Amino acid sequence: MCSSQWGQEEDNAMLGSFYLDPFTTYLDEMQFRVDLFEVDDGYLIEAERKQTAKKDIFIEINQDSCAISLQHPEGMKERTILFPFSLENLSIRIELANELIQIYISRQANAMQKGPFSLWIPINEVK
Repeated sequence: MCSSQWGQEEDNAMLGSFYLDPFTTYLDEMQFRVDLFEVDDGYLIEAERKQTAKKDIFIEINQDSCAISLQHPEGMKERTILFPFSLENLSIRIELANELIQIYISRQANAMQKGPFSLWIPINEVK
């Protein structure tokens, strides 16, 4: 199920480069673990938050990237996931579930969003 915005080859290339990059494993150990999954209607980013308070989680969505920052007593830790397509105009939902941050990026455009954007994203805590 691919939109005209990107196709199966781009999906496979992005997932492959993310998982095959040895630097990803290094960052999982040194910063915090991040996984990227293809789901039926888009992508799911899961980031381990390890008892990070909701107020200490910062998420920034840019044109082609998603940056997750966690404030810890020893300092800020950050991971950035790059996409081979624009996130502009796509529906994005963020949830906190147990020890995970879950970011859903839909393949479906959000009709309310047009052009470049900067946004504040409320995080829903799932109990």
